[in-house]
Amino acid sequence: MKKISIFLIISFVFFMSWGCTSRDNPAIPDPETTAQAILTEIAQTATAEAGFFTPTATLTITNTPDLTATVEAILTMVGEVNATETQEAKETATAEAGLWTPTSTLTLTATSTFTCTFSPTPTATCTLTSTPTPWVLFITKWGSNGSGNGQFSYPFDVAMDNTTARVYVADTLNDRIQVFDTAGGYLTHWGSAGTANGQFNDPAGIAIDSSTGRVYVADTFNDRIQVFDINGAYITQWGSNGSGDGQFDTPYGIAINSATGRVYVPDTHNDRIQVFDINGAYITQWGSSGSGDGQFNLPFKVTVGNNTGRVYVTEGNERVQVFDVDGAYISQWGSGQLSNAFGIAIDSVAGRVYVSDTYNHRIQIFDTNGVFITQWGSYGTADGQFNFSFGVTVDSDTGRVYVADRENHRIQMFKVYN
Repeated sequence: MKKISIFLIISFVFFMSWGCTSRDNPAIPDPETTAQAILTEIAQTATAEAGFFTPTATLTITNTPDLTATVEAILTMVGEVNATETQEAKETATAEAGLWTPTSTLTLTATSTFTCTFSPTPTATCTLTSTPTPWVLFITKWGSNGSGNGQFSYPFDVAMDNTTARVYVADTLNDRIQVFDTAGGYLTHWGSAGTANGQFNDPAGIAIDSSTGRVYVADTFNDRIQVFDINGAYITQWGSNGSGDGQFDTPYGIAINSATGRVYVPDTHNDRIQVFDINGAYITQWGSSGSGDGQFNLPFKVTVGNNTGRVYVTEGNERVQVFDVDGAYISQWGSGQLSNAFGIAIDSVAGRVYVSDTYNHRIQIFDTNGVFITQWGSYGTADGQFNFSFGVTVDSDTGRVYVADRENHRIQMFKVYN
């Protein structure tokens, strides 16, 4: 990529220098066409190295820019694919060509207009319009099969606490909760097999209430919800086996709307969603067995958009159903696109819904109305592959996505750009 960038930069600088000194004043090549050619070549190289998605963008340039403005804009846009190599290319090209020194930093959004000022002149005003297709890059992974610290036995779910920058994992068959920093460094764990306070029977769902610092765990085969502080100290619990209000039959998930103080639990084998306050007081429920609007076939996971109040539920009818905060049906999507989606999370800042398409061994991204955006993953053990992707959580502040790669007994972390 560095060689490509330097060659294109030096070649075009030489041409423009020749054009500016020629008495015949030859025509300058169309800057938009030139920029697009450079963009395509750099993007293809970066994509091949990263092994993920090809960014698509249109660079529209007003005025007559020098080459520096054009290349700087392009390199800034694709720089996150390989920041080190991009910086090396820019520094090397600057030193070898000896023709310019940037005096401004370009920050690009999906559509940005910015002024590029360089020494020597001229100044160029550029508009970059890019399609909002995320680039998804594998960052790291941790875990292996076992019961030691940092090991897992079929982890079902993962949750992120933005306040403390901690990652919580429902280490299901080890009957415990493990806690890590955002890079996968082991911090602590709690829990053991049993029915006493703080013990578990295959915990399969976990959620964090960032406003209170509480950790809520769906203690699935004990048919209850248990609540802890961020360090694992037991606070309270509610639920028992049954179909009455506040009872459960194998609840596999849990979600919290911190804005309203409501806790949503997919009561899986009762084919309903139950709603509680943060202390476990029953509020309401909705759902029944079936495939109609608002009906469920084993609702598995739930997530809530804190800024919209919408509730998103994955279930065995191979779809995502969307409800308001009180359970009124709004819409559904995903039919024909999903196979046993056992994980869902929402990035309320970016307006994206991440669905763990478990039996297709991939993560799919949709907008909040169910319009498909992109996907990544396939079956396997390599980085970025999955052996049944289960729980998923998103750090909206950093764009990092954490996935419980269940039968690979690990957590994988990705970063979503754009």
